[in-house]
Amino acid sequence: MAKHFKNFDTICSATEDRQNAILEFKDKNLDLVMVVGGYNSSNTNHLAKMASSFTSAYHIEDASGILSANEIRHKPFGKFETILTENWLPAGSLRIGLTSGASTPNQVLGEVVEKILSFR
Repeated sequence: MAKHFKNFDTICSATEDRQNAILEFKDKNLDLVMVVGGYNSSNTNHLAKMASSFTSAYHIEDASGILSANEIRHKPFGKFETILTENWLPAGSLRIGLTSGASTPNQVLGEVVEKILSFR
């Protein structure tokens, strides 16, 4: 059987790059991490899991999940439904990490950044 089976890494380079970036986020002393991408994406969910292990992480599909500077609709890692969280964006100077699933368009990331900046 072993001569008919080969085990190898199947993670695409874009996904691997994003996972490595999350590992680097650990040392950045971030206040929160935004993870942008589909709720059904296993890769994006894994990014949310990684980020939530060291800071507040908010997995949203797009900028529409950010309702206001006070409210965000997001999917916590390990949950199947979105929740509404209040007081998600602390006042004052912040360090925010931003990542996305490999198939999330750059335009969607730009919209998330613009929405967050509009509150400041």
